[in-house]
Amino acid sequence: MTSRIYFLITFVFIVIILALAFYYQLHLGYAPCNLCEIQRIIFIAVAIVLLIAMVHNPARFGICFYALLALLLLVMGGIVAERQLWLQS
Repeated sequence: MTSRIYFLITFVFIVIILALAFYYQLHLGYAPCNLCEIQRIIFIAVAIVLLIAMVHNPARFGICFYALLALLLLVMGGIVAERQLWLQS
């Protein structure tokens, strides 16, 4: 499989996660906290990076660059999630 498929699969998973988050907010009435909104912004940024990577279909260096950029954003999201868990404990 090409890197384009991996970027697409990851992009689809993130879109599903965001769709569920917006479904809970808009249809079930759960209001997101500020940290949840920050996490959504980070997930949207990761989705944009993956979409660009999928369309660009880069060579080896580009694959590493996009993957590391997405990983950096996901680590930032993990830090925000850890902070949220710490505040709620």
